[in-house]
Amino acid sequence: MVPLLVPALLFPGRAAVNSCTAAERSNFGSIGGRMSVAACPECDAQVNIEPDTRVSEIVECGDCRSELEVTSLEPATLAQAPEVEEDWGE
Repeated sequence: MVPLLVPALLFPGRAAVNSCTAAERSNFGSIGGRMSVAACPECDAQVNIEPDTRVSEIVECGDCRSELEVTSLEPATLAQAPEVEEDWGE
């Protein structure tokens, strides 16, 4: 992946990505904690779990587009999300 450089003229006062330290770059997208990774139960791809994700929250696999339910955070585990059934007013 090629880093995107933001011209200083468009955003004065902001540093370009290349001027950040390695520790700062590793925290992009993970405000308040570390991002977890879990395996998709359908295709075995790696799915990123944001630090503010909660148990029972639904996430999507980027490879197979399956809807997955977060069943545990430590360690991060996923299961196929239950299908939503129509109520029909019953």
